[in-house]
Amino acid sequence: MDFSMSRRQFLTRSGQVAMAAGVGGSLLAACGGGSGSNSSSGPVNLTFGWWSNTPAKDNSMKAWIKDFEKANPNIKVKPEILPWGNYWDKLKTTTAGGNAYDIIGMSSGMAAPYFDSGALADLTTFSDYTDATKSLSPATLTLSQWSGKTFALPIGTSISVLGYNKALLDAAGVAAPDPVKAMTFDEFKTMAKKLTKIQNGKGVQYAINPTDILDYDMFIRMNGGKTFDNPVNPTKVTTNNPEGIQGLTDYLSLFTEKLAPPYNELTNGPGPSTSVLWIRVKSPLRVSDPGSSPIWPKIPTMVLRRSLPSSSQ
Repeated sequence: MDFSMSRRQFLTRSGQVAMAAGVGGSLLAACGGGSGSNSSSGPVNLTFGWWSNTPAKDNSMKAWIKDFEKANPNIKVKPEILPWGNYWDKLKTTTAGGNAYDIIGMSSGMAAPYFDSGALADLTTFSDYTDATKSLSPATLTLSQWSGKTFALPIGTSISVLGYNKALLDAAGVAAPDPVKAMTFDEFKTMAKKLTKIQNGKGVQYAINPTDILDYDMFIRMNGGKTFDNPVNPTKVTTNNPEGIQGLTDYLSLFTEKLAPPYNELTNGPGPSTSVLWIRVKSPLRVSDPGSSPIWPKIPTMVLRRSLPSSSQ
């Protein structure tokens, strides 16, 4: 099957990224008709692939599809929501075999090989493209573009959340952070030092457990820089500048000042346990994707921004 010639094949991505019934609905309708045209009056059947992300979110996705079908009665969407690993295994084999889903949910970190495969339709060829993308952030839409073509429509971007364990803060006599007012990085480190416990040269409690190896990228962006020239199709590292150096310095200070555990003690587990103590390494604070665990909505969070000159504060 020649994907590039099939008008029903196109990618939508969520950043993590999926089909958007409101934003991408017109594009989905166009897939069943002529190139760049509206869908035909006859029935259109589409398959949609996505990965499971908690029962509540899976049900929301299914409800979203039902709303789309209600607004477009001649289009039927058959969803298949699989566990994370199973989804990517199937997507890889079906794309190679020419029988992938009509609509593909895509994580930005996985996108490059699919964008470069020739298996996806360029959405700019559809007549509804301009109208469907006029309300989208140009910067976010860039994540869906490759070699001058647009292969996806973003429906959201994920952010890292800094959550804290109130019981451990109370035990250390540290006041709960303001959930709205941003804390500078220097203020954060002052608080973090009160939460770190070192006994006989060994950490028994660290202030923060940054389990994601990409946290350094977050610190670079907090300082106004970026790690690569292009997040989806990088050609060079762009950290050799004041913003990048400051971000890396801030990140490194978490370890050199013993506010975070050494990497050999870190874990890449799915998130906090039901006791709200971090896996393997006991720490009052943790940076994570809020979608990584169903209990994250119950965890208090704080806001952190980079240190700014006093005249700007």
